[in-house]
Amino acid sequence: MSTNLMLHEPPSALRLITQAYMSPLIIGFALLPTQLIAYLNFQQDPALKFEDHLFHEFAIAIATLEGLFVTYATWRCYQSSGEPLLRWLTLGFLAFVLIYTLQGAFTGMAQRNIWLFCSMGQRRAWRCRFCSSSGYSATTCRQTGLRSARTRAHG
Repeated sequence: MSTNLMLHEPPSALRLITQAYMSPLIIGFALLPTQLIAYLNFQQDPALKFEDHLFHEFAIAIATLEGLFVTYATWRCYQSSGEPLLRWLTLGFLAFVLIYTLQGAFTGMAQRNIWLFCSMGQRRAWRCRFCSSSGYSATTCRQTGLRSARTRAHG
């Protein structure tokens, strides 16, 4: 009994139909957030407000647990491989989780002190950018053989 299987190229007409179907589908999914925003903008009364701090705090708690899991998985991968980029990714994920936790804690104060609440989002973004760029540059320098002045002086 043979396990060889002959695969044939699909006809060009089928490929054309598939591409014609796939292109609007991708565009539709890409524009879905815009469609939802337009719906809210044109169909909803701006005077209506929905505030549910408890739900927001619950969502942040779930996101924090997921972030902790990703941080742990990245740390375990770093322990296994020793790759410097994974160390920086672990630090970036950990910073994200810690700052996002603070933002969740300040959710209840969002009405009274909005700047404290909003600044946590910016701090999280900058911390993650720093850790990601530091890890990328350290890994790139190591792979290309570039060393810092301190390393050249000692080694």
